[in-house]
Amino acid sequence: MIQEVRKRFLDSDPKYDGESLVTYYFSSLVHAMDEQIAGIVDEKSKEAQQESIRLKEQSKLDKQQRLAEAEELRKQLAAWDELGRSIRATADELQGLELTPFAIAGM
Repeated sequence: MIQEVRKRFLDSDPKYDGESLVTYYFSSLVHAMDEQIAGIVDEKSKEAQQESIRLKEQSKLDKQQRLAEAEELRKQLAAWDELGRSIRATADELQGLELTPFAIAGM
């Protein structure tokens, strides 16, 4: 009886590609596991590629946003510069007006 069990499970058999039933069974499990792992690797690889594409697009958008913000800051700076020139011109005019009465009085 033990020899029959041993022969059935441990001896090579042409039905199982020349392997024993036990070896064939475990080889089948390894093959199935390899296929599942390959599927998971492919899926995760696609997810990583999609994430990479998303991050690249986001960095471009961020770059565009930074450029737009820099342009807005340049416009604000130009407006402040113009305001500063206007204030200086007004101060010069006021100073000129203040000196005029003294210049006339001193004559």
